[in-house]
Amino acid sequence: MAEPIEMRDAEPESPEAKPSACPDCGSTAIVAIAYGMPVREMRAESGGEPGPAGAVGQSPRWYCQYCFHRWPQDLFSELDWAAESEQQYLTEKTAEFASLCVEAAMTPHPEEPAVEKYWLQDNGRRVFLMSFPWGRVRVERGLHLVPLGGPPVYEASADSVPQGVDEHKAKRLAQLAAVRFDRKTSA
Repeated sequence: MAEPIEMRDAEPESPEAKPSACPDCGSTAIVAIAYGMPVREMRAESGGEPGPAGAVGQSPRWYCQYCFHRWPQDLFSELDWAAESEQQYLTEKTAEFASLCVEAAMTPHPEEPAVEKYWLQDNGRRVFLMSFPWGRVRVERGLHLVPLGGPPVYEASADSVPQGVDEHKAKRLAQLAAVRFDRKTSA
């Protein structure tokens, strides 16, 4: 079998050393997010596995295999909501939060995950690591809409969901667990 062709983007102007720990959870399970075909050096650095792909143009980017945090933050991901009509976005997020609150007031679903760990980021976001029998889901509570009269926004992300598990349902259950946890800790 032929060797893969090396594909490299332009070298970053100032290469950044691999972080010693995740800035969110403190885990040392850090990998670089790689783009294109992995080359031998990248495979060796990451223990044989390239990290998950992300937005092109951010170099270097890092990924925590424990809590699924990616950094540095992509400016565009923070401002995606601004691309839509502000009022439409606020209306959708308000309806979504109201739906979460109604469901959170009901009896918990038997498959609802437990809060494994939670912490507060420097930017005010609260991060929850939810534990399912098959793995973890990360939920971030953002308050970026509150100054605009909007609700908190609970965003769920998972590294990978096993085959046969409904990813949308798992993320919704993780969001519900985060809302319930917030209610308990603020009461």
